[in-house]
Amino acid sequence: MAAGTKKRKKRMKRQLQKRFKQTSGPVSIEPKKDFKAHLLYKGKYEVENQAYQAQLDAVYGGKVQPIERFINQKAVIFHHCSECDKEFYARPKWLLSKEDQRHDCYSSSIPTGVAKKTQRIVSDEDILKMCTLFGKGISTTKIATEIGVSRPTVNKYLKQAGVK
Repeated sequence: MAAGTKKRKKRMKRQLQKRFKQTSGPVSIEPKKDFKAHLLYKGKYEVENQAYQAQLDAVYGGKVQPIERFINQKAVIFHHCSECDKEFYARPKWLLSKEDQRHDCYSSSIPTGVAKKTQRIVSDEDILKMCTLFGKGISTTKIATEIGVSRPTVNKYLKQAGVK
């Protein structure tokens, strides 16, 4: 057994010396390469993208160009708009066919169709109705749907009234 451990220690020592020789040579410090796809592939895939570019030209009039290679309609690729000078990722299928996914120059990234939800003000009559319905044994969920408020709101006003 002692011979096996000696051999193992010698082998480990040799391996360590080899590693040290490999790493102790002259070290060259190179700046890290920039792996941004839009810088590496700009203009490189013009031949592969001709059919897709023809479809983009029909919709956008030559403003939008793909920077990365067109793979398929569902793959997200990098595009550039020459009018507003924006670079963006988009799916070709959505960029060509979906109205709400099309590129709109000089628009903000915040969607305009989303309205902020308004809070409903609970009146004294609503609170009185909540108390009478709860007194009749109706559940807070049914009270909430009948009055048009959330269930936690019903619970809050029932506690304030001292009913619950």
